[in-house]
Amino acid sequence: MIKPDGSVVEATKAIIIKNPDGSTNILTTAYLKIIPQKKMKFDLIIEKPLTKLTDFKFELYDKDSLTEALSIIEDAIYQTHKIKFYFNSLGEVWNVTVFGDLSVFLEQLDDILKVTKGVKKQHILDFYEVGTNRKLLLIHDKKIVEIKNISTTGWKPSITAETQDDLNNQILFFVKKLKGIVEIICPEVNQIAIIKKWYNLFQ
Repeated sequence: MIKPDGSVVEATKAIIIKNPDGSTNILTTAYLKIIPQKKMKFDLIIEKPLTKLTDFKFELYDKDSLTEALSIIEDAIYQTHKIKFYFNSLGEVWNVTVFGDLSVFLEQLDDILKVTKGVKKQHILDFYEVGTNRKLLLIHDKKIVEIKNISTTGWKPSITAETQDDLNNQILFFVKKLKGIVEIICPEVNQIAIIKKWYNLFQ
């Protein structure tokens, strides 16, 4: 049984109590042993001090394309060679990279946030670039988000499902950190209208 805090009761036991009148009561209690569940984590790990990129150039051909704008952020972060994209779910650290995977993840963050708030019932988080090719189904369930593997590639994670109650705060912190990184390495990207609009979704 998965509890709201993400832990799992390993087993239960029944205690039979005989009453003076000959009847019996059965009490069911959980064992004390609790198995903690691993939770989805994601981060941008800064390995060396960051400075402004001196030779980074970009051009936004379609000012209304969020996909294109987020790819510019991905390119800038990749060109620093000082930042790693970290993603951990279903008991495994995934082999994701800044180039190819990061912008795909960023583009889905708003939908994930909507699931955490219950605005959207569910979302399929799809990593489809650079051979990762994995899918997670995120389902809003009262105050938690349940996360399940729905990949069709034969990948079998170490655990089949996990729950998350702090996903909302983790998303907001991630975007805040991302914005701070971009402000250092290429501040003009943060001034792109559609990027500013995207940041505002996480205020």
